[in-house]
Amino acid sequence: MMIITDCSTSQRNKQPSDMGQKKGDLLNMKKFNELPGPVTARMCGGSELWIESLCVQTGAMRLDVCGQIDLSHFSEVIELTDINGGKHDPDYFWL
Repeated sequence: MMIITDCSTSQRNKQPSDMGQKKGDLLNMKKFNELPGPVTARMCGGSELWIESLCVQTGAMRLDVCGQIDLSHFSEVIELTDINGGKHDPDYFWL
């Protein structure tokens, strides 16, 4: 599988604070970045997995499952837990 991203000079030189919400995003990136990480997701079925990466445009997630990467979608998350043990409702992050 090949992943293609926008690697133009204008995108590479932007600082994270410059990259705000974009039209078409499903999830609020700023709210996620405020969570003390790493973050685990309790999924439908009860498993708790580390979130490797999350796409705010599509809701696609890469999860760490025993050192291997599994793909899922944010709509399958029941609860998020930050590194301090704080519990977060996933509905809070949808736009």
